[in-house]
Amino acid sequence: MLEIVNLKKTYKTKQGVQTNALNGISLKFPETGLIFLLGKSGSGKSTLLNVIGGLDTPTSGEVIIKGRSSKDFTQSDFDSYRNTFIGFIFQEYNILNEFSVENNIALALELQGKDKDEEKINELLKQVDLEGFGKRKPNTLSGGQKQRIAIARALIKNPEIIMADEPTGALDSYTGKQVFDTLKKLSKDKLVIVVSHDREFALTYADRIIELKDGKVIEDISKTYEEQEKVNENLSTVGDGVLIVKDGSLLKEDDFNYIKNFLKHNKNAIICSEEDDIKTIKKVTKINDEGSKEVFEDTKETLMKQYSKQDSKFIKSKLPFKHAFKIGISGLKNKPFRLFMTICLCTFAFAMFGLLSTMMLYDGNEVFKESMMSSDYSYIQASKQYTVTEKHYEGGVLSSSYDTSYLAKMNENEFNELKAAFGNDTFGSVSYITEIENISKRNSYSYYNANILAVGYIDESNSLYNSMIGNYPKNKNEIAISKYLAESIKEFGLNKPDKDQKYTLNNIEDLIDKTVVLSGKKYKITGIIDTGNLPSKFDSLKESKEMDLKLQYELEEELSQGLYSLIFTTKNNLNNFKSYDTMWKAFDGVGYASVAFKDYNASFSYGKYSSNKNEFDITYLGSDKKLDDGEIIISSSLLYSIINNKVNDTYLIDSWHTGLVPMHEKFNQYLYENTSDKYKDDVIKFINNNNMNNIEITLYDIYNNSSIENYKQKYKIIGFYRTDNMDTGLLTDNDYDKINKEAIKHYNETGQYYTLYETDYKAGENLLYDRVYLSYDKSLEKSESLVPYLNEKQLDDNTTISLNNSLVNKILEVNYMANSFKKVFLYVGIAMAFFAALLLSNFISTSISHKTKEIGILRAVGARGSDVFKIFLSESFMITLICVILSIIGGNVICTIFNNSVSEMLGMKIFVFGIVSIIILVVIALVTTIISTFIPVYKAAHKKPVDSIRSL
Repeated sequence: MLEIVNLKKTYKTKQGVQTNALNGISLKFPETGLIFLLGKSGSGKSTLLNVIGGLDTPTSGEVIIKGRSSKDFTQSDFDSYRNTFIGFIFQEYNILNEFSVENNIALALELQGKDKDEEKINELLKQVDLEGFGKRKPNTLSGGQKQRIAIARALIKNPEIIMADEPTGALDSYTGKQVFDTLKKLSKDKLVIVVSHDREFALTYADRIIELKDGKVIEDISKTYEEQEKVNENLSTVGDGVLIVKDGSLLKEDDFNYIKNFLKHNKNAIICSEEDDIKTIKKVTKINDEGSKEVFEDTKETLMKQYSKQDSKFIKSKLPFKHAFKIGISGLKNKPFRLFMTICLCTFAFAMFGLLSTMMLYDGNEVFKESMMSSDYSYIQASKQYTVTEKHYEGGVLSSSYDTSYLAKMNENEFNELKAAFGNDTFGSVSYITEIENISKRNSYSYYNANILAVGYIDESNSLYNSMIGNYPKNKNEIAISKYLAESIKEFGLNKPDKDQKYTLNNIEDLIDKTVVLSGKKYKITGIIDTGNLPSKFDSLKESKEMDLKLQYELEEELSQGLYSLIFTTKNNLNNFKSYDTMWKAFDGVGYASVAFKDYNASFSYGKYSSNKNEFDITYLGSDKKLDDGEIIISSSLLYSIINNKVNDTYLIDSWHTGLVPMHEKFNQYLYENTSDKYKDDVIKFINNNNMNNIEITLYDIYNNSSIENYKQKYKIIGFYRTDNMDTGLLTDNDYDKINKEAIKHYNETGQYYTLYETDYKAGENLLYDRVYLSYDKSLEKSESLVPYLNEKQLDDNTTISLNNSLVNKILEVNYMANSFKKVFLYVGIAMAFFAALLLSNFISTSISHKTKEIGILRAVGARGSDVFKIFLSESFMITLICVILSIIGGNVICTIFNNSVSEMLGMKIFVFGIVSIIILVVIALVTTIISTFIPVYKAAHKKPVDSIRSL
């Protein structure tokens, strides 16, 4: 069954001296029998047993088990070989103190993937005289009892080979005899190989004795039986020293002569006839009941059987998780202070990783939703924007470029989509920045403020409509005001228009039917709408005599974002409240443009009529509402400058802006305020009489203060549009391209600086609102509906709709910073995970050092490296579980503390320690645990079992 071929084992001492523990040994072992390996210390007997049993590996040579060679064995194969065929019995017992007696025995069975068989265990305990000891712990047993437990463990899986290394070395002679009696019985059905230094026991029990010296076999003898040699009918001899007399009464003279001669050659003879004495003599002289005498002769060649692959198939071990867990957990009691520090530091590392993971996996949308739902907003401003690319050239070379967003109006369809998404309380507004002119007194730094920022329109489906005191306006000269504006007017007092008298205001309801003056126009207040109260933190401004700049700034921010500074009108009347402060960058020509007069320069920017015609409320001077080549539509401010100077000469375009001159009162009312059309005919008549519908424009170089003669053309003014302070003009695409081409050519040739403004935006038709106030109820559904607008929802006309308030701006800033620093958070998080891995690895290494012998015992019984990994992984998982639970709690606490601090400063939550962060933390903790366990365990699991067993 078992054969070894030319086994060699060489050791090197620390000093580099080479020792040959085995020196080319070849042996064949039978299927059964008790074989002793004898020799002095250092002879190689234990090394040979360890190599045969797979506890150690040879330097060269092979072990052949049932025809299968060990030459290609992996460490796992050696483990499986022991698990399948070998039962080990050690001098030091090597049983696991964590387990009960029955579990120690059952372990060998369970490693083969079999169930714990209590009936079989109890039967084995009975065989080794330990019946009823199954539930006891090994530390309550004597040495002999422990050794018999080890024998029972070796037998439970019914191995074909039992190997015992000095099994009686730690036992007294009586107990030792019991052990060998047991092994002798077992050898009838199994191959039992025993390493011993006791020749007497070997001669008594062995079927074969192999003696070693200096790593070589010096004697290999096997037990045989010498049969009786019959002298005559009454006399027989056994060997040279035993004479057996069958019946003394029948002896003849020749028999007596033979006896005398026998005694002459064998002095000090013992003659006995008592039955007990005869039995004793037989036992001492090793004569069996058949009369044959035991003798040892040189071992003859052992014939080996032929085996199939199935015969030599190995059983891979499967250490039950409960056992791995139990052994692993037992290690936690070692070095409790180290365990406590490891848990504390790992908890800190995992908690910090969890915190950092909220930033590594920072989800700006989630932060936005959480922050919005925690805010005080009931309305969120949304506006439509377009992008202008500003390109700076110098000498024809692009020197810089950047994008800027500008406000665009929403049309009816776009507004209705928002209203459908956010509910009937959603409403639109136009920008209208002005103040109530007939206020009695003013205080720029107080709780109250009578400035107006926008004009809105609400219908009867809006809940604000139902909160109104009075009636919603119906006519052009009527408005409703917010509750906050009403309170501010009452606080400041209100003068009657055109009279040096004040209205009597006892409460805000007294403002109904009173008149306010806005931008020189009179409006009757018909209603007061409850748009909500300011947050209580601003109440201190009511009585404060000292200026609190920080709180005042926050108040201005709150007023700009809420509904507090709004007035309301009819939908058709919204156009009468336009603020004409058109941004000149909407005009994408080359730099600025200017019209030069005899003693006056009026600057303007020029753009494409096709891109901007719907952006403005154009007043055409004729009935034909279109623009052809050679025609121009100019802003009201530029038209006013021309009219006010009564110029009918040449006009020059350049890139310089010199400002405005005082406005003529007569045309001011028509061109700017649009209170009446009574001056329209006068304006048209003036333009025609002064030949202004046939003006000449020439490019102008501001750097050289001279005209550019390459471009000179007459233009007819066919209309104007209202703006507050910008001198601008609209040309056909063809004329626009001509001017740009000549200007760019000139500036490229002269190496001068110029700017181009480019945009894909073209204002559509039916433009209505500057801003829309989205109804917001802090629900998750509404919050999720806001997310696309946080990230600037893209529309089909190359515009975006975005949200406008301070919290959104802060969130966008934080999003940008978080995205910029994600890699930093990732690296720091990895460092935290690495730190935790080092701590765990250090603890596991320490635990391994305490369990090295247990590892060796398990490996000897048949456990593989993967089973060892299970043990320490169980230990690591328990530590990690504690750390993860504590770190999740700690991470939540830290995030809450940080969020509270950040909320005070930013008004938002940044650290969202939710289910994703917890999952990431758990995954990283598991990965860290596996890696930190694998590295030290890999070395321990691949250590030779014999080295582990001998470690202590």
